[in-house]
Amino acid sequence: MEKPLSAVFITEVSSVTAPMLARWANDGHRIAAVVVPGPRAGKRFSFSTLRRRLRRRFALISHPRHAMPPLIEFSPPHDWDALGRELSIGADLLICFGYGRLIPQTVLELFPKGGLNLHPALLPHYRGPHPIHRLVIDRMHEAHGGVTLHKMTSGFDAGDILAQVGFAAGDWRSAATVNKALADAMAALATDIAPEFCRGRLAGMPQPDGAYVWARVEPGPLIVGMQSSSDHVARLCRSSGRVFRSVC
Repeated sequence: MEKPLSAVFITEVSSVTAPMLARWANDGHRIAAVVVPGPRAGKRFSFSTLRRRLRRRFALISHPRHAMPPLIEFSPPHDWDALGRELSIGADLLICFGYGRLIPQTVLELFPKGGLNLHPALLPHYRGPHPIHRLVIDRMHEAHGGVTLHKMTSGFDAGDILAQVGFAAGDWRSAATVNKALADAMAALATDIAPEFCRGRLAGMPQPDGAYVWARVEPGPLIVGMQSSSDHVARLCRSSGRVFRSVC
């Protein structure tokens, strides 16, 4: 029997990520810690902070077969040295999803197998912080929609690709169906592919050079023109929940 792995996760705990955490534990691996976004100064005991903590607990107890993993709140101004000291706990690897900042190399080096990131698009297309929204806006969701597991490097979403799971056309019906496809893909990639990489049975594939769309959506309403089809506008609303302004 192979030795179980130990991982630190950097991700928010939600209905999207809890299945991945549960499956990792169900497969016999250890969750050394989960690093979650922390409150800003002065907000540590605010109503919104307490509500977020309760939501995390609720998401985790919906998979009750294992003990609650340690949660580490990482707050601004983001002291990576202090976090690194907390994470020096002998874990094999770091697994990240949905964290919008580059993780310093000094932190990645704490883990013998390095860091792996789950990116919600089929790389090398749509690198960046808002791939799902950008895919729908650009009508490229069926071509490049999915999840990529890749090595973490000093660049955003630029590391070698280990595996990808594409989304089906039906997965884009609503925000709920996108989230379900995302949760299923992440759970499979984290628990089926990451251990193969850690045990030396899988090597990554370098991403090709080229100019690719940077997936970022600026704050504020999105503008749709009269040339946009009703199906496209409806998909934008269902998948993103954003407010739109129309123009002629």
